[in-house]
Amino acid sequence: MRKRISRIDGIIWRKVGEEVAIIVLEDTSNSLHILNKTAAHIWEMCDGEHDADDIAASINERFDVTLEKAKADVDATIDKLEKMKVIEYD
Repeated sequence: MRKRISRIDGIIWRKVGEEVAIIVLEDTSNSLHILNKTAAHIWEMCDGEHDADDIAASINERFDVTLEKAKADVDATIDKLEKMKVIEYD
């Protein structure tokens, strides 16, 4: 079974043009992350309805890159979002 990816409830984020700003509030520090348009698209698809393969297919189509490149971009971005603790798997 493929795992769908969701944004963590309560994460503050805003779309600014083609980019997304994510604010991470923690007990000891706060941080602001700006996602480029590809990463922003990946973030927006982390809605609990899509898995990594779905997101890669969308990146492949929308940004006219090979599926292999799209998968690599999705994997790298998902890894970063996991480390930021802003996504989870359903």
